[in-house]
Amino acid sequence: MAESRVNRVYDWWSGHQRLFRALRFLAFSGQYGRLHRLAVDRLFAGRGDRVLDLGCGPGANFDALAGAVAPGGRVVGVDASGGMVRRARGEASGVDGRPSVVRGDAGSLPFRDDSFDRAFSTLAVSAVPDARSAVAEVARVLRPGGRFVVLDARPFPTLPLAYLNPLVDPISAWATEWHPERDVPALLRERFDPVHVESFNGGSAFVATADLPRSRATAAGGNSGSG
Repeated sequence: MAESRVNRVYDWWSGHQRLFRALRFLAFSGQYGRLHRLAVDRLFAGRGDRVLDLGCGPGANFDALAGAVAPGGRVVGVDASGGMVRRARGEASGVDGRPSVVRGDAGSLPFRDDSFDRAFSTLAVSAVPDARSAVAEVARVLRPGGRFVVLDARPFPTLPLAYLNPLVDPISAWATEWHPERDVPALLRERFDPVHVESFNGGSAFVATADLPRSRATAAGGNSGSG
């Protein structure tokens, strides 16, 4: 039920991209573009790298990611929404390097272990039905020493802005399947070490940079992070 509701919501948004961009502009106080560029920079992707775009939506990240790994790199987007996948494939056709797009569940990624050098996600980890499984799957498909960068949103943590949460959070949750109660950095720390979090817009926006240990044995031993 939860997944079908998510897919219906994002199938609808796939046909209303101007409205979604307007909503995103408001949610990030007009700072989304700047924070997106920062998140791409934090990925430290280089030529020849393979990058997973988790919850790729309409493919809005493809240009920046493909440019970071050219020449010889590859970008693969995955999304559960059929509408978003169709839009992403159309977007990919106009991007150098032609990113590929797969329809799939973030909690059960259709890729082998150690398939990617980097992973990137914007506004997806806070919205997928099972974020813990999604983070675990990203850790699985990344090679040891790989990096996962997440640009996402959360409720205002402190007063006086926190007074807005009872109004803003339910509307945003209904409209986008956002889970305001979800502690994304804490979930990242279960699988990655270190995890560094940079906060913006009164703490309601963040860029989390999460690294995998260079040894699977180290990762299995338990992680802790800071940030």
